[in-house]
Amino acid sequence: MSKVRCVGLDVHEESITIAIAEPGDGQVTVLRKIGHNLNELVKTLKGLQHSDATVRVAYEAGACGTGLWRRLREYGFDCVMVAPSRVPTQGRSKTDNEDAMRLARYLRSGDLVKAYVPNEECEALRSLTRAREDAVQAQQTARGQLRNFLVHQGLKYEGKSKWTKEHLKWVKGLQFAHPALALVRDDYLREVEAVEARITRLTQDLEILAVQSSKKDVIEALQALRGVKLVTAATLAFEIGDFSRFASPRPMMSYFGLVPGESSSGKTVSRGSITKAGNSHVRRVLCECSWNYRFAGTSSAITKRRNATSERIRAIAARAQERLNSRYRSMALRKKELNKVNVAISRELLGFVWAIGTEVEARTTMTT
Repeated sequence: MSKVRCVGLDVHEESITIAIAEPGDGQVTVLRKIGHNLNELVKTLKGLQHSDATVRVAYEAGACGTGLWRRLREYGFDCVMVAPSRVPTQGRSKTDNEDAMRLARYLRSGDLVKAYVPNEECEALRSLTRAREDAVQAQQTARGQLRNFLVHQGLKYEGKSKWTKEHLKWVKGLQFAHPALALVRDDYLREVEAVEARITRLTQDLEILAVQSSKKDVIEALQALRGVKLVTAATLAFEIGDFSRFASPRPMMSYFGLVPGESSSGKTVSRGSITKAGNSHVRRVLCECSWNYRFAGTSSAITKRRNATSERIRAIAARAQERLNSRYRSMALRKKELNKVNVAISRELLGFVWAIGTEVEARTTMTT
């Protein structure tokens, strides 16, 4: 049996630090630090392989994404992308060399937790949903800047709703004593209109590509849930990826940071706020959807979306509506803080999302 050399990579945009943990109880050393150059990295890793030794590589998931993972696997290396938050730490020293050595050491001992890597289609469409999310955040910033400017000038809109056609018409018609103020208003207004056009464009692109993807059945089924339309369903489908990798809803809730943190010892049990671990995009859309469950009953739009799904999916969605609305009213009557109520509903909603996702994936597997 060939020996395995475990290699830890501390990867940055400009550099890669390479550390080696020799088989058995061999020492862990830093081999070299190179520029972020794939050809040079592959050459170095191939130099570590011999007839009696293979190479296994690990690096932390981060800003450099999955590109390095895919390329190294194309070259035949056993590469592992690990979750940074699950890498054990020792001491207070944190340098590139220490990080690379730590990865190599724990790869050899088997104490690293693999990060989930979606397929290329899911990853590409996930980038599209995140680009739209960035555009929405940019819209909030642009609107806030314009609103603050008008407040500073003592101008207040008396209409019912802001950012409607009537509101923007009012903004455009404002008169200022100095031409510089009009120029500032026009500049902020152009930014608001530009980012709104960007959101519209990205939404249309997502609507077209989502129904052409391999996740189209999951996206359609998730829309049976209250508060979940196409954009939200696509975000959940592409961010979660493979629903069946979770054996039950509880690990999924923990993975996405919706369970309380705990610090208990002996008879003392202390639980705090949610851990907020894992994917923040999933938590955000779930918390937005959960507010809808303060309402009982269903609208004609929700009924129409449900009727487009199977009987089993409709039953899950109906159960979600009944249970989550009941839970919302029960906690609200106990005077629980509404944000905490919403987080609790989000956690349970994720369980119903898991049930629908696994149901569709199992049905798809049976038909293929």
